[in-house]
Amino acid sequence: MTKRQGKTSAPPPPTVKPAWDPERYARETDSRIRLESTVPPSARPTVPPPGPEPVHMARGTDVPVLAISRDDLEWFELSSSSRDLLRQVNGRDTVEALATLLRVPPEQLLTELEGLAREGLVTWR
Repeated sequence: MTKRQGKTSAPPPPTVKPAWDPERYARETDSRIRLESTVPPSARPTVPPPGPEPVHMARGTDVPVLAISRDDLEWFELSSSSRDLLRQVNGRDTVEALATLLRVPPEQLLTELEGLAREGLVTWR
């Protein structure tokens, strides 16, 4: 044994063979990877997934309806104007009636409601 700085070094611990065969595991994994990469191009999807559904082009006479519960609205990051608007959406009043109530031009309200509809928060009747 060698003495270094007053300490005796011990021989390295013996290498213990694992309970499983690493070479066999490597061969099996490699063959699975080769099988997956040999899938013919005709078996791979070629059509892109469908895009988002078109948003309804709302008019002043349309009635906005909440698409989710009021309790779930707190999970969304919304502007204060969007929150104020959604508090007034009751499923009965038209966009024009809401615009009058909120003292906002109907076109501005429609733009905001269409954005909320794209996010899935509002639908139309």
